[in-house]
Amino acid sequence: MGCSLTSLKRRLIIHYTLIVFVAVLVLEFLFGYSIKAYHFSSTEQALRERVLLAANSHENCLEGVDLQEGVQLLLERIDTSNTILVEVFNLKGEVLARTSEPLPRRVEGEPDLQAALRGEVGVWRGQNYVTSERIQSVCVPLYVSGQLAAVLRYVISLDPTHQLINTLLFYSTIIGVAIVASTPGVFLPLVRNALAPLAMLSTTAEQLVKSEYSARLVKPSEVEFSKVATVYNTMFDQIDRTEQVQNEFISSISHELRTPLTAIKGWGETLSSGGLEDKEEIALGLEIICKEAERMIGLVEDLLDFSHLQAGRISLSLEKVSINHLVGEIHDLLSVKAAKKSVTLAMELGGLPEIEGDSNRLKQVLLNLLDNSLKFTPMGGSITIRTHRFGETIEVDVIDSGPGIAAKDLPHILSKFVKVDGRSPGSGLGLSIANEIVTLHGGQLLLSSEIGKGTTATVRLPISSVHEAGH
Repeated sequence: MGCSLTSLKRRLIIHYTLIVFVAVLVLEFLFGYSIKAYHFSSTEQALRERVLLAANSHENCLEGVDLQEGVQLLLERIDTSNTILVEVFNLKGEVLARTSEPLPRRVEGEPDLQAALRGEVGVWRGQNYVTSERIQSVCVPLYVSGQLAAVLRYVISLDPTHQLINTLLFYSTIIGVAIVASTPGVFLPLVRNALAPLAMLSTTAEQLVKSEYSARLVKPSEVEFSKVATVYNTMFDQIDRTEQVQNEFISSISHELRTPLTAIKGWGETLSSGGLEDKEEIALGLEIICKEAERMIGLVEDLLDFSHLQAGRISLSLEKVSINHLVGEIHDLLSVKAAKKSVTLAMELGGLPEIEGDSNRLKQVLLNLLDNSLKFTPMGGSITIRTHRFGETIEVDVIDSGPGIAAKDLPHILSKFVKVDGRSPGSGLGLSIANEIVTLHGGQLLLSSEIGKGTTATVRLPISSVHEAGH
């Protein structure tokens, strides 16, 4: 598990690094595009304003003089600094004057000049094909008495702008590389902290596999993992309790089986040795053997029923059942046993319709409840079986005057292997099996009790048809 977490940590770091790398790459592209667009646009706008200002300010140089002379006077007056070339063209596109040597032909047709000859502001950005110098040119028309007379062109170098852009891109690239390179170091503590609760879960799970059920998770500060830790610890508590209950069950069932086996073996050896001549004593031994064998059969049947319940193989044989009739039969069966223990067994039967159910399984449930009540009700106590209708259900209440069940034990009393009194005989499966049978009938088995005031077990069954889940 430790290797798995290490691998997960590595994958997360790589994953986050790739995300940051892609994000930085996109941001670098957007930054570069924006920087270029901004600086080229700013340079073009500044040059356009400069040319227009020069044209508007010195057009009067062309008024009333020869065009050639006027052009020379114009070039002398305007600011030609920070340019590599200033040119004036006539309407035929011929150069009338320029401030320096002409640039090599740039593009066919010179679109900036052609635009200016149409009375527009012409703009061109490109490259000097001889020197590879990047250049920007702007052409504006010159007017004399409202008529287009010539064209003024300013040409500047864009190499300084490109150098500035490249410098900015270089530093932004350095920053981007530094960000990507530092990503693993930045995210490692975050990933480690995020995976710390998983590491605790892993360690505790390994302890669980080793049957160390006392292990518990320390709740982390993160709310989500805190909830997981709470559920995990609750699960451990339940597993721990189940483990203890199962151990107690194994111990109890071993004791329950050992006692009758010891009695059967002892009386069997005595009878087989021929040492008994008294017929009454022989009959007593045989009676004890039969009684203990019957007790073992009951334990085995409980275990078989439990096994079938776990496998979902208990089925119901549905028929019309009179609950009052079943209660009467059970009362007759247990009345002698109750009388021997000096326990009063009473019935209070209400008017009930027949329901659809498995009479044998329902009889098993009621016998189990009454047998439990007889087991725990002291001499001189009482047990009342009461039936009545409750809405669209019928209820059978088994009310005893026994010692009652502690509030802390009541929620677990219907669980598997649970025995309120570990010294009492039985498998601890009876109530769990009874609850499953009632549930298969679409009903509920409810228990209420108070220490010193007895216990009431209520079987609530629907009057309508049973969901045939057991078939």
